[in-house]
Order: sequence, then structure tokens, then C-alpha cells
Amino acid sequence: MDVTIADPDVIYLVSADTGFAFNGIYKSTNSGRSFTRTAETNDIFNSTQAWYDLAITVSDVNPDIVYVGVLDIWKSTNGADSFARLNQWDI
Repeated sequence: MDVTIADPDVIYLVSADTGFAFNGIYKSTNSGRSFTRTAETNDIFNSTQAWYDLAITVSDVNPDIVYVGVLDIWKSTNGADSFARLNQWDI
């Protein structure tokens, strides 16, 4: 989970299922009183390592820029509705 100083009302939560695979990104715009799943449905984890090295962070200057990482690092510029992969861990 992460919150940004750019807009403290915006909180992001990354979720893994019981098999440690991608289960969604959730966003709150009301300081965590409620969360809505974002539009991203692709498996941006590309692994089942969420139990070990799952991370999420939000830009300090733009609440729509979000990074998620497990083995690969993914970046969203539209509030976590879609992500682009920035690296490939095994290359």
C-alpha cells in the first residue's frame, strides 16, 4: 500500500491471491474509506513471488504515476488503469 504527498486522499493497494499471483490494484480517493479496483486486469506480476518481493509506490508529484514490482517493474501513468513493463528480470 502507498499514499502520495501529491494528494494524501489517494491511496493505492496492490493485491495478490492465495497463490501469490496478481489479484488487482485498488485505489481510494477518500483517504482509504473505500477502495475501487482499477481497470488493470493483466497479470503484471508475471510470477507467483508476491510473498517475497512485492512492492508498490506512487510518485511524490503526480498521484497518477504508480510503480509495481515483483520480478519486473511496471509503470502506470493513468492512475493504475494500465501498466507498461519497464524491464525484464531474466535478460
